[in-house]
Amino acid sequence: MEPILVFPEPVAPELARALDLGGWMWKAVPDVDAARRDEPTNGWAGAIITAEPDEDAAFRLCRSIRSGDVNVEQVMVLVNGGQLASLELRDDLFDDFCLTPFHPAE
Repeated sequence: MEPILVFPEPVAPELARALDLGGWMWKAVPDVDAARRDEPTNGWAGAIITAEPDEDAAFRLCRSIRSGDVNVEQVMVLVNGGQLASLELRDDLFDDFCLTPFHPAE
């Protein structure tokens, strides 16, 4: 099983804990270049992109994924309540989203 791409690095402790409790393999990256450089041979199993603290960098990575620069099938974006409106014009860049803070069961 390939790891999940997680952005940004360092990963928020609550996200790292949720992924670990779920038994997921994951790798955090600081930017698009690292996502390409560290990409597994068969691509990433998925991506979890946290839009906070740098929303522009998060959606830049989502664009790179959608354009095929980084091989990822499914993208989940984590946003806080104040960022919900920013999802409307970018809904083609991700498959699902989750509000933060979240419970590990989500």
